[in-house]
Amino acid sequence: RFGRTKEDLKRSYDLLRANAQYHGFEARPYSSLEMAFERLLSKDRACLIQAWKDDALVGTMVLLLAGRTATYYCGATDRRFGRLYPSEFMHLQALRYAKERGLETYDLMNWVHPGVEQFKRGFRPEERRWAEPRTKIFRPRLAAWLTRAEAHARPLVRRFARWRAVRRKRRIAMADT
Repeated sequence: RFGRTKEDLKRSYDLLRANAQYHGFEARPYSSLEMAFERLLSKDRACLIQAWKDDALVGTMVLLLAGRTATYYCGATDRRFGRLYPSEFMHLQALRYAKERGLETYDLMNWVHPGVEQFKRGFRPEERRWAEPRTKIFRPRLAAWLTRAEAHARPLVRRFARWRAVRRKRRIAMADT
């Protein structure tokens, strides 16, 4: 399910903190996570995905949405429920959520602890796009004019660069004598 309340965030933070302690690193302070969550969730720029087994939170994941990319920010699982594969379930839900929103990429590698990055690189991730990159031209007349101007300006720029190089060379030669 998707976490939307402060209570959901608090329960997820408890799991994130326990996971950090298990792996031997410090969890970020709750206040900073809460502030970021409130600001980004209100603008539909973040998503808190939670995996539940009955009344127990077994996994949590924070997904950031920016531009055309969904970025896995952080996540944690309860080790007692590892055989249920909550991480895989949450990543699948994140991919579905991103695809439904029309996002083009899912970034699994960004913003991670160095040890986690090394672990993830073991999966040999390969970038796959759901859609080909597109360029949106907001001023088509200006773009057409600049394209034509570039073809005519290139020889002039090259001529100016050669003239300047020769001039510099002469100055250096005069200074040496």
